[in-house]
Amino acid sequence: MYVNDGSVRLVSRYGHYYTRFDALAPLAREIGYILQGQEAILDGELVCLDDEGKSQFYDLLRNRATPCLAVFDLLSLDGNDFRQLSLMERKAALRELLPVEPGALLYVDHFERRGIALYNEVCRLDLEGIVAKYKHPPYGMEGKHSSWVKIRNPTYSQMAGAASTARKQSAL
Repeated sequence: MYVNDGSVRLVSRYGHYYTRFDALAPLAREIGYILQGQEAILDGELVCLDDEGKSQFYDLLRNRATPCLAVFDLLSLDGNDFRQLSLMERKAALRELLPVEPGALLYVDHFERRGIALYNEVCRLDLEGIVAKYKHPPYGMEGKHSSWVKIRNPTYSQMAGAASTARKQSAL
């Protein structure tokens, strides 16, 4: 996501602009208001949360709930490129940038150890998965290798048929 003095552009990890922007326009306006006066590039996931705080993939795909942006990385702020900093330095700057109270922007904390236990708990709770990042190397991609990986829960109940639904939704 790109923020420039209140203006927000939502872009996928593959560089595609969201075509369903009307559904996301209220979120973009709220993020622009929160980060007004800032220029930033944030890395995160669009999510819709239920009453228990669990992500509901179908609600996001079908525009059935208000989305928010779960932010886990800060790549740039006010013209300063943070990609060469360690993940811990980027997360510290992100924590300072985002509001403490949950709303349109949610700070996603990190776990430095016990990744397998975390993944097992994510699967047990029927969540979509986790994003794993290297702690020390800089953010980025070299060829086909990325400094992060999305590890999906293969038994996530909302993934059945989600790929075809996502293709249909992105065409709208």
